[in-house]
Amino acid sequence: MEHHLKAQKAVEDQKIAHLARLCARMEPGRAAVTLSPLDDATIHRILLQLDKDSALKIQSVLVRIRKESG
Repeated sequence: MEHHLKAQKAVEDQKIAHLARLCARMEPGRAAVTLSPLDDATIHRILLQLDKDSALKIQSVLVRIRKESG
């Protein structure tokens, strides 16, 4: 069971890294729209993998999206 949990965590980490790479290539608005359905913890993990400037721009757009939607 422990092996299964470690494998599951590794797959999740790979998905987070993949999303971070994709977002790094996108414009901030598009990246924010892509990330907006995700929970805050997942978004945080993705933004931590980006350079500070890109992460701040995406976060700014995410805040606007969430304010507009409710």
